[in-house]
Amino acid sequence: MQPEIQKNQDIMKVLQKKNAIPSQYKNLPSEVVEELWQLKIYVDPEKNKAEGQRRAQVLEQIRRKETQREKDKEAHYAQINANLPPEKQKDFVNLQAEAAQDIGSHLSGTTEIPNIAKEEAFVLDKIKEAYQAAKKKNPDQPVQIQFSRPIDKAIYDNLVKRLGWEKLKDKISASDQSRIEQIRQQTQGKENKQENEEGIKVLTELINETIKLGLAKRPDLLMQDLDKAKTENNKANIVEQIIKRHYFNARTANYPLNQVQYDEAFNFAANDKSLESKLSNDWIYRGVMAKKGEKTVTRGSLNVEITPDLINDLDNLIKNGIIKANYKFGEVGKTTMADTRHDSITIYFLEKPSKEALNQISLISKKYFRGNQLLGDKINEGFYMSNIGSVSDKHAKELVDSVNQIDGEIGKVVGAYLTDTQIPGKIRTAMSEAQYWAVKKGLNAYGHDIEYDEAKGFTIRKL
Repeated sequence: MQPEIQKNQDIMKVLQKKNAIPSQYKNLPSEVVEELWQLKIYVDPEKNKAEGQRRAQVLEQIRRKETQREKDKEAHYAQINANLPPEKQKDFVNLQAEAAQDIGSHLSGTTEIPNIAKEEAFVLDKIKEAYQAAKKKNPDQPVQIQFSRPIDKAIYDNLVKRLGWEKLKDKISASDQSRIEQIRQQTQGKENKQENEEGIKVLTELINETIKLGLAKRPDLLMQDLDKAKTENNKANIVEQIIKRHYFNARTANYPLNQVQYDEAFNFAANDKSLESKLSNDWIYRGVMAKKGEKTVTRGSLNVEITPDLINDLDNLIKNGIIKANYKFGEVGKTTMADTRHDSITIYFLEKPSKEALNQISLISKKYFRGNQLLGDKINEGFYMSNIGSVSDKHAKELVDSVNQIDGEIGKVVGAYLTDTQIPGKIRTAMSEAQYWAVKKGLNAYGHDIEYDEAKGFTIRKL
């Protein structure tokens, strides 16, 4: 392998990993990760830069997660205080002062605070070390707690509130606790409803679109599903429905089909030996298959009539070396058949197609043209090219990890949606172009957006 090619591949590997938190650093405080993660020095300055960027981004992800965790705690105790009767609110303040004294006893080694969370233990250990050093230097002087980072203070303040609340719970009646919990649940329900308002709005639009496009066999059942989603007000369920409904609307169609011609085209593609072909997951693939080390570099979609002549024309492009690719269409008698989809043909390019290749495919798409309802960038009538390229399985997995860090509920939905378990004993996380746009729609409804770069992977940003 040429040195320059190897160099570029090394850099690409670094960039591809940048969104994932290395396993050895997961669940560790950002301060610890920052200290442990020492950068290696490479001869190549570009690789050093890429490693530095990766480290910075991972640290930012961990810090963002820490900050959100403490904000959630703070909001939780603020809501508890708001739900308390006035006299109990005063008690809550006084008991937090007692809790601070308990922490002081813990630091001096007099007592131990039970059930300490990992982040609380980390901060207390730091304070204890400073406390003991200060006492050793000035035994008779009181020690003022100081924090080196804002997150440490947030963790400490929330620990004080937690201990104060535990003390208060022991002093209030069961009926008061029940009342507080009831108010908390009512408040949480209102917050969930507000959070899901945009999601319900998007889902409503998508279901109305399904009905308008004539794709709903039972519109009444769809409307029942929508009413149920509104009543249950479950974020995970709403996101899942948005993603699946968007995919359905983008991919599903109802075209007339010449069954005789379709059968002839399929039988030829499956049995003719002039090109390699294979059946997989209700699809027939034909053309140049990727060998070990090769991968799809981009994809094209055709909305065309499936006929024996079409198959012959596509075959000639491959046989004559105009494109290095394979293509697929639906197996006879399966739900993947071309009458149920806009993209009747998908072409997987193993090399970037030339301008001449795009022109030749355009001539074919115009000859067998059926429609223009496709995803990506329009090249010609009935022919579109992907504008995100081919999402690697590695990047798909990294996306799931990143979404999980931002929102665990949505992360589980995205993970389940992108995970394929059809092959026994094999689990694969992958993403098609239609799935990319569907996931993007679901995330948009909850204030997040994604962009994809084949070299760098996914970027997630807040809208």
